[in-house]
Order: sequence, then structure tokens, then C-alpha cells
Amino acid sequence: MIPHNWTKDSYNEFILYLKSLGELHYKDFQSKLVFTKYEMLGIRIPILRRIAKEISKTDFSSYFNLCQDKYYEEVMIEGFVIASIKDENQFDEAFLNI
Repeated sequence: MIPHNWTKDSYNEFILYLKSLGELHYKDFQSKLVFTKYEMLGIRIPILRRIAKEISKTDFSSYFNLCQDKYYEEVMIEGFVIASIKDENQFDEAFLNI
């Protein structure tokens, strides 16, 4: 479900995919632990890490350009992808442009 090249359409499909992974029970539990201004979908952290690992193998800079930061999980994925960047210059660019 993770596209290699990110477009507006593939990003919208990705958001629908994220929504399908959400668990209402986990969302309720997590919202009691984490206070955030972002809407929560209720996706477990190991799943977010797996998704971020897949995104880091794609053109993640175009993913960052399309991110809307509407959902808590989306912000978490961005952080996991940035943390996985090995090249220092790419890391700095991604970190400063978020």
C-alpha cells in the first residue's frame, strides 16, 4: 500500500489506508495517555514503525511535501522516517523542513 513515488492521489489513498488500520478501542486507550492537538486514528506503534520503514525506502522527500499533519499517526510516521535517514544532509533537510 506504500507507493514508490508519492503523488496527491497516492497520498490520499495512503490516508484511507491509515484510517482502515485504526482501532477504536486502542484510540480510546491512547487518547487517555497522549494529549495532542492532532486527531487520532488508533494505530499501534509497531504498525507505524513498519509503515515508516517502508516509506523510508521510497521517495520520502515527496512524502514529506504532501503530508498535511492532520493525524497524530501521520506525525509519528514522519518522525520515524526522519529518524531512519542515514545521510546527515538529508536528515538535516528533512528535519528542518518539517
